[in-house]
Order: sequence, then structure tokens, then C-alpha cells
Amino acid sequence: MPLWGVVLFGIETQVVRRSPVALCSAAEPPHRWAAEARVTIFEYLSVAASIVLALGVSRLASSIRHVFDSSRRDPVHAALFVLLFLIHLLHWWRLWPLHDVHAWNFLQFLIVMGGPISLYIAAAVLVSDEPAEVMSWRVHLAEAHRWFFSVLAASIVFGVLQITLVLAAQLQLLLAIVIIAPLLAGAVLPNRKAHIAVTAITWVNVLLVIRDFFRAS
Repeated sequence: MPLWGVVLFGIETQVVRRSPVALCSAAEPPHRWAAEARVTIFEYLSVAASIVLALGVSRLASSIRHVFDSSRRDPVHAALFVLLFLIHLLHWWRLWPLHDVHAWNFLQFLIVMGGPISLYIAAAVLVSDEPAEVMSWRVHLAEAHRWFFSVLAASIVFGVLQITLVLAAQLQLLLAIVIIAPLLAGAVLPNRKAHIAVTAITWVNVLLVIRDFFRAS
């Protein structure tokens, strides 16, 4: 797949899946096909993205007890927590269309990794390094909103690049702006009412994405 008309470093990689059945016959030793079989480049590269997404999910899951502690809980922060958990799962699910991409380069790999890395940073910012020591999640969100909404917007930007530059699919630019703009507003505006509005809008956008997933399937 051409990327900006030029392949990064002038190198393209294409790996074709081989069937183990075709590689192994009754006359051959059982280890023969295992030695000759090769995974696709998608399977190889998706492992890295899956690991980072798994780390983000683990970071969130380990903080559930603290985030929903009744003495410290904040409705807006809790809504963003559940939303971020869901976005991790959606991003993981969105990796599958990449199996149709057979020619890869390093820049495409960086784009694919950008989303999971951004989501992991968002998770780390949202729950902090020491969630047990956070006295008020409302105060924490007020202090961390710039980083959180910025990196969450970055994950969407990488998703846009993945659609256009890796999958070479058409993108509705207006839809991308509608999703990214509120997050940037949340990063800039310190007002709590603005954060509530951004959270509500982003929830609606994510639910619409889920609806489209079900329609596509």
C-alpha cells in the first residue's frame, strides 16, 4: 500500500500466510512445518499494539476500587473512566481490519502504535500513579484535565491517520472534527461545566461508533 506516494526508507514488507497443512505431510517430521511456517506481518506487529492496550486496560482495572470509592468518587471522572475503558476495547477491536494490509512500513507501524500509546497515557493520567492516595477525584480531574483530554484527542488523531494512511479508506472529515474538537476544548477550558459537556458529547460519539459496529456486523 503506498503511503504519501513513498515508502518510508524505500522498504516495503509483504508476508503471505502459509498453511501448515500444506507444509506438513505424513512423511515429514512433525516439527518440519512449524519451522517453515511464518506469521503474517499483521500478526507480528499487532502483538505490540495488543500489549500496550492490555497494559492500559490493566491500569484501569486495577484502579476500579479507588475510582468508585464513595468517599472520593466524582461522577464526571467516573464517567470518563468507564468511557476510557470502553475506548480501549473499541480500539482493540478496530485492529482487526488491519489484517487486510499486506505491505507495511515503519511509519505505518508508528501510526498504529500511536493510538494504544496515547490511550495508555490517558489511563495513567486519569487514575494517577497512586490512585489509593488521591483524596478527591474531582480535584484530580481539575488538575489533570489538560493532559487527559489532549492525549485522548491524540488517540483519535492516530485513529484518523490509521484509517486514511494505513487502511487507505475514505474518512468523513467533518465527523473527525466533531469527535476531536470537544476533547481539545476540554483540554483548554478549566471550567467544570465544560468538562461535563465534553464528557457527554464524547459518550454520544462513542455510542454512535458502537452502533455503527453492530450495523456493519
